[in-house]
Amino acid sequence: MTEAEHVQVLALMGNEAPVHSDIEYCRRTGHQQVLVCGMLTLNIVLGMTVRSTSGLSWCQHDGAAAPLPP
Repeated sequence: MTEAEHVQVLALMGNEAPVHSDIEYCRRTGHQQVLVCGMLTLNIVLGMTVRSTSGLSWCQHDGAAAPLPP
């Protein structure tokens, strides 16, 4: 995730917590960089499971597309 994407997510979520957006605040509190918002982490993990939980995983078998077996 780039810094620009992180800033956009914070703006969309309305998250103004300095631990997520202010590098100087983070350094004073012992962190080397800003922390990624927990909801963003959850959304990334959930997004990674969509193909396996929605039946969108497909394979080619004998020239025809078919869902992967469970």
